[in-house]
Amino acid sequence: MAWDPAPRTKCGAGKQNGKGLTSDWDRCPRNVELDLGGKRGQQCEPDHEYSGVHRGPRDNNLNNRFGWIRDLHGSSGSDFRCSPSPVVPINALMRLIRHSIRFTIAACVLVVMAGPASAGSAPGGLVPGPARQPTNHPSQSFGWDLGNLRIPAIGLEETVRAGVDLSVLDRGVGHWAGTSLPGTEGNVVLAGHRTTWSRPFEDLDDLDVGDIVYMSDSWGVEFMYKVTETIIVEPTDMWITYDHENPTLTLFACHPKGSADFRIVVVADLISSLPMG
Repeated sequence: MAWDPAPRTKCGAGKQNGKGLTSDWDRCPRNVELDLGGKRGQQCEPDHEYSGVHRGPRDNNLNNRFGWIRDLHGSSGSDFRCSPSPVVPINALMRLIRHSIRFTIAACVLVVMAGPASAGSAPGGLVPGPARQPTNHPSQSFGWDLGNLRIPAIGLEETVRAGVDLSVLDRGVGHWAGTSLPGTEGNVVLAGHRTTWSRPFEDLDDLDVGDIVYMSDSWGVEFMYKVTETIIVEPTDMWITYDHENPTLTLFACHPKGSADFRIVVVADLISSLPMG
């Protein structure tokens, strides 16, 4: 339904009923006040200008751009707006709301641009191991049995194979070539799928700080690690494979499930330097 511009007029000249000015009335309704949050605005007085509240955008006046302004005035028979109130400046209120929305949107954009809190350059104290190999090195596809991984907290027990090439990970858990072996100094780095093939790291996000991880070497000698943290990083954050100051075990996989946008990384410290059992 189309709306017609309501003429601007003086109080007492006519009455707005949504279809134009109708019957004349003698005075501006003195008993109607603008009441917002317990604060009252200025009453209409004779000879003050008013204008009908429109159903659509009329001009740049924010007071007339929203149909709910009429309800705020509490007027049902005559839609009008009193002259600007020094007590309740609606324009200032609308500007405050508008700036608040802009600030919220800007904050959200900054958070999205920032990405994971742990993303970025390598934290202090992390250095790549001297034997660590790049992902395209031939040793990443060797695939021979290197040991065994056991995590009781998530019911995992898997063979660990040499390399992190997809041909290896499609068979289970892979060991990043050139990173440390279990029970030794440096960082033992293991990778696995979460939702494809045997998906050994499907429940990696269920691990809590303090959970125990067991890993054995190719001779069956088992060592014990304790989870210290879980972080989310960018796929380009290769520093997760670097050596820590203490002997560590790092497990990583794609994150979230079904997506390769990020990486979930679980870090565990060696707590048993002697073979288990």
